[in-house]
Amino acid sequence: MQHLSPSQYPTVRSLYARLQYNLAIDSIIAGNTRGEIYVDQSAQPQLAVIWNTQGTLLVAGSASSQSGRNELGDLLRTRIFPAARRRTIVELTLLYTPMDWETHIAEILAGMNFKKAYRRFYTSHNLKPNWRTRILPGYTLAILDQKLLENDELNGIDSVHGWILSFWETRHSFNSTGFGYCLINEGQIASWCLSVYASGRQFELGVATAAEYRHQGLGTVVAAACVAHCDTNDFTPHWHCWESNRAAIAVAQKIGFDRPMGYSGFKILL
Repeated sequence: MQHLSPSQYPTVRSLYARLQYNLAIDSIIAGNTRGEIYVDQSAQPQLAVIWNTQGTLLVAGSASSQSGRNELGDLLRTRIFPAARRRTIVELTLLYTPMDWETHIAEILAGMNFKKAYRRFYTSHNLKPNWRTRILPGYTLAILDQKLLENDELNGIDSVHGWILSFWETRHSFNSTGFGYCLINEGQIASWCLSVYASGRQFELGVATAAEYRHQGLGTVVAAACVAHCDTNDFTPHWHCWESNRAAIAVAQKIGFDRPMGYSGFKILL
């Protein structure tokens, strides 16, 4: 399969029409997010693969061609999987459209450790008005702006930088287009939530909490701060999680997300 240059990325957009609730697609095409795109032919692609260079793969297009399926298998096994292992990525999520791909992908992955799994997508929400009352004594809620991100005296700032640069091309692109919030306790960033994908006025959120600060509701606070930021700026927040991730579902519900859409994919253990 051919590796596209960024200027060619828009040629695959129509193939992903049914998966566009996954903002990774438009975010990569727009150049907001790091990623690689491969196609069967550059002029009029019939088959495409998007990899965010982290844990997400998205396959789209016709599944009818045996040669195309063979090319996809070769790409995964000889290029993407080895590159992911070098990045110490231990699990990939593979999403696909149309559903015809499901059987074929299972055949392509034969011999590997994979399973079908189910996810939730939330965008409808009614933010709980009392979310600020969840901020624990001794904690300060702060926006992840340029000044904070340049404060090297904050413990945990490297982890936040790592998160940003896992998704955004540069910290500058995050500062100019994205947003995020964190909770600070005694000079330590305890928890943070930030926009990991962006497309127009839509933003997908990701949240993390340092190990020693978990199970205190901190993730709920920083996620609520990001949703409040979206409401103030007329943005649409997106929230994705696995059906098996009860903690992420609980955070979504505590914030006020409701009416999730279900979808499926494959988890691939490398």
